[in-house]
Amino acid sequence: MRQRAPWRQRQNIARSESTNLNLPKNYCFVLAFLYNRCIIIPPMDSSKPTRRRLIERLLQTGRVTSQHGLLKQLRAEGVNVTQATLSRDLADLGVMKGPTGWQLPGSAAVNNSDISAAVQTYLLDVEVGGQMVVLRTRTGHATPLAVELDRIRLEGSLGTLAGDDTILLVAKSASLARNLATRLKNILQGTADRPRRPIRK
Repeated sequence: MRQRAPWRQRQNIARSESTNLNLPKNYCFVLAFLYNRCIIIPPMDSSKPTRRRLIERLLQTGRVTSQHGLLKQLRAEGVNVTQATLSRDLADLGVMKGPTGWQLPGSAAVNNSDISAAVQTYLLDVEVGGQMVVLRTRTGHATPLAVELDRIRLEGSLGTLAGDDTILLVAKSASLARNLATRLKNILQGTADRPRRPIRK
């Protein structure tokens, strides 16, 4: 039966093998010793393209509510990045902060709970005229709500224009504008998802 080498000798083997692999000793992670040899795993590639692909995956597969939280997730994946670098990555990727967290541009349409969160967080009043739906928000909240509505892609909406506290939502037709206004009002009043009472005969 083959005997294992002493601990000190195995440490020397680990150092020598990391040198043979041309990997700096402090970047090698010794996973286990097997038959007087060690498994050495190099750190994860943290180049810009790889890092940004990881950011996109984390945003697509989970809810990220803060940059600090995203920073912790990246570090858990083996990518060490500064807050400043992460901010640049998010800006270059077009990531926006919505009421449900950080989101990539052009995300798929979401469910009613996400629509309700956006509307109830920012919206104050709804008016309709022709093909236009005018949305009033608190000061400084028009742009976040417009971004969220564009991401949600409400049925019948062509797009939005946002100021400081006002959003102009353009519908495909006057009837669709009325439908959108009614839907948003119902969400604002908290009646969108309530079941209708049965009609008594």
